[in-house]
Amino acid sequence: MLFHHINNQEEVDGARKQNAQFDGVGPSQLDGFAKLLATSKDKLEEKFRNIEIRQDGPLGRVTFNYDFVINDKVHHSGLEVWQVCKIDGQWKVLSVAWTVYP
Repeated sequence: MLFHHINNQEEVDGARKQNAQFDGVGPSQLDGFAKLLATSKDKLEEKFRNIEIRQDGPLGRVTFNYDFVINDKVHHSGLEVWQVCKIDGQWKVLSVAWTVYP
């Protein structure tokens, strides 16, 4: 599953110094995020608003604004987009991408 924030142009340019073929989307960040949630001693919370769900048969898209909160203070915010599909009667997440703003 793709799980990645959207890089700004400065980040892409920096990555291309290491790998000229870098396309702007690196490896999935899901493992690192799961580890953060499991090991952090801080109070972590993600708050959602403006949730929109669109569906066309077995394909769907979920978008929402979020605030990532650490110890009751907003650390960053952005827009999150999930691409989902229905397989065997259950919704599965295909990809998650998001922006990050301080």
